[in-house]
Amino acid sequence: MSKKIGSWIFALIVLLLIAPVQEAQAATGATFSLSPELTDARSKQSGYFDIVTTGGSTVELHAKLTNLTNSAKKIRVELTNAYTTNAGQVAYNPGAQADSTAEHTLSQLGPAGQVYTLAADESKDVAVKLQVPKDGLNGEVVGALYAQDLKTYGGKGKGMNLNNRFAMYTAVVVRTSTAYVHPDLRLTRVKTGTQDGQAAVLATVQNTQPQMFGQMTIESKVYRIGAKEPLLTSKKTNYAMAPNSHFVYATRVKKALRSGTYRLELTAKSGTRMWHLHKQFKVSRQAARRVNKVANLKTGPQVAAWVIWLVAVLAVIIIILLVLVLRRHPRKKGHRR
Repeated sequence: MSKKIGSWIFALIVLLLIAPVQEAQAATGATFSLSPELTDARSKQSGYFDIVTTGGSTVELHAKLTNLTNSAKKIRVELTNAYTTNAGQVAYNPGAQADSTAEHTLSQLGPAGQVYTLAADESKDVAVKLQVPKDGLNGEVVGALYAQDLKTYGGKGKGMNLNNRFAMYTAVVVRTSTAYVHPDLRLTRVKTGTQDGQAAVLATVQNTQPQMFGQMTIESKVYRIGAKEPLLTSKKTNYAMAPNSHFVYATRVKKALRSGTYRLELTAKSGTRMWHLHKQFKVSRQAARRVNKVANLKTGPQVAAWVIWLVAVLAVIIIILLVLVLRRHPRKKGHRR
């Protein structure tokens, strides 16, 4: 097996493992192939475009696009940016929103996408030029050379409506230095909500540095303020993050929430690096009700905060009145005979 075919198979396997279902292989099989032309030793060893260059340089990506069917086909080829899914995996699908910490993205370094029209069994060469900034790159810029069949596949059936498109890609990593940039995690937001149809406490975890990494274990604990034992816990392993990206980590709600103030403590570990993150958040009565309903959890009767305040105020008023009454009508002292 040639290295070129091997890299094509690698890209297909990665796509099937990482890409969302909507871009899965059509039922009839692959409709086209995208074979990267890996010319430098580093890329050949990696199996994808792994480029170390200099600031201000122009980098050319070459690939062979082949129609594997007996009819004409239109294939869109574009540069996409790596991002992190909520399942803790690096993905490359088009349209991903860039993270606010990203200084450069792969799609910004190259041209817009192009549609190739291929006759039956025809092959065409794809050439995409990347313009590296004059000042170079800090860390890695990661994305993919992404190709997608513009025809949808599937059909309508009872309780089923499939409209899938076949897609392939090969990863692209560009840098101007091989120095490792240590990733850094932040906890930017915590709220209640749903993920994949399940009620959860949702924490947005952000990698602020231009460095991809993996083999990450995440543990989370949710405490009600004042409690020593966590109300909710979660642990996930084998997570990965793209450079300058974020994802939403879910701690599933298994015990009913009440309104009030909570604290999320999250510990992430990858290799020798460890992050301890924490953040307080509030849960309103409406939010607690929504989450508990989704999780099918019930709580006992909960007294509203205004009722507690009203009772306290009334108690104070009663005490003041009793003091005034006692002062105006003091008890008479007894007399000896």
